[in-house]
Amino acid sequence: MNKILGLSGWICIILLLGACDHPPLKTQRAILHPLSQLNNITYDQTMFSNDWEEKPDYIQYQFDWILDKSVYEKEAEVLTEISKWIPLIANNGKISAYYSQHIYGLQDSVWVLEYTVPKKKSCEAHPYKQQFMFSSTGYLIHHDRAEEFMFIHIKDSLPPILGILKTTCSSEGEEGQHFFYRFSNDQLICISDPILDSAPQTMDSKKDEAIFYPNPLRLEVEDRNQDGWGDLVFSGQQRILVDDKGKRYKSWRPFRTIPVEYICYYDPIKGMLVGNNQ
Repeated sequence: MNKILGLSGWICIILLLGACDHPPLKTQRAILHPLSQLNNITYDQTMFSNDWEEKPDYIQYQFDWILDKSVYEKEAEVLTEISKWIPLIANNGKISAYYSQHIYGLQDSVWVLEYTVPKKKSCEAHPYKQQFMFSSTGYLIHHDRAEEFMFIHIKDSLPPILGILKTTCSSEGEEGQHFFYRFSNDQLICISDPILDSAPQTMDSKKDEAIFYPNPLRLEVEDRNQDGWGDLVFSGQQRILVDDKGKRYKSWRPFRTIPVEYICYYDPIKGMLVGNNQ
C-alpha cells in the first residue's frame, strides 16, 4: 500500500511531544495555517470551477501533437502553441516531463506535460514549474503552477489520486500545502476540502520562529483504520529556532524539536479525506 509516485476533510490530528533534553510538553493541537494566511497565491477549490464557468477559449482547441511521441523533439513548436493560450512563466524553460497517466475516477488516461525554468536565488518566477493536463484526445483540461505533481495509490486495485504541492516564496524561505484530487463525472474535484481544514501546512522553510524538517514533511500511505483504503500520513519535525528569551538557534541545532504527524483518512463512502472526528 505504501506506494507514492512523484515527478519530482479532514481535520488532521497533530501530536506534539517535547524533545528529551527539555521539559516534556503536554500533548497539544498545533495550529494549522488556513489558505488565507499563505501570501500571494490563489487556490482553486475545485481546480475546474473557474475554467468551466468562464469557458476559456482553449477548452475548444485540440492540441494535435498530444499523441505524438516526438514531443521533446518538437519542444519549441509545442511550447509556442501552448503559449498562444496560456502564458508561460518564462521563456528560458524546458519540458521536464511528459507522460500518460490514469487518475482515480476517470476511465481514460490523461497526458501531463511539465514545464520547468531555472531556479533563482530570488523568488522571481516562483514556483519554477508549470503543469498542463490534457485529455486523451488532446484537449487542455487543466493547467497549474505547483511545486510538485504526485500520483498516490490509496488502493492497489485502483488508479492513483492526484496530489499537488502548492508553495509560496519569500526572502526568508518557502511555505506550502498539499491538495488532493480525483475525477468525478468527468471533472477533477478536490477531495481535501479546505472548509474542513483539509489542507494543513506541510512545508515551512521560513527561518522565523520554527521550520519543518524535512521540507515538505514526509508523506506515506498507510491503512491506519484498517478499512482496506490507504490513509495519508504526513510526518516529520517542527524545529523551534527561538527560545523563551528570544535567543535564536540554527536550523541544524534548534532549541527544541517537536515530532509532527498529520493523519488523514480516506472515506470511500464520502469519497473524501476526513479526520477521525468527522
